[in-house]
Amino acid sequence: MTEASTTVDKLFRQNNYLRTACNDLQNSVTAGGSAEPFLTRVRNGRARMESTLQQVRAEDPSFGSNKGFEDARGHATRLLSELNLS
Repeated sequence: MTEASTTVDKLFRQNNYLRTACNDLQNSVTAGGSAEPFLTRVRNGRARMESTLQQVRAEDPSFGSNKGFEDARGHATRLLSELNLS
């Protein structure tokens, strides 16, 4: 595997992690539970993903525009805003 494909794989893993963290946060809040255990996961996941995405785009500037990548960062940002936790 090339370094570029390894970085893309890492990005997809981080994206899936962030989606799961967002779902866990939303489910906890919807059920009347605490947001706290999940806030750190969402915020840190979003920050790690931003860093990796910058690496990927440095290697392939067109990444995301035509590769079917659905970026979970926007979902995380919207969710935090909707829950007044941003």
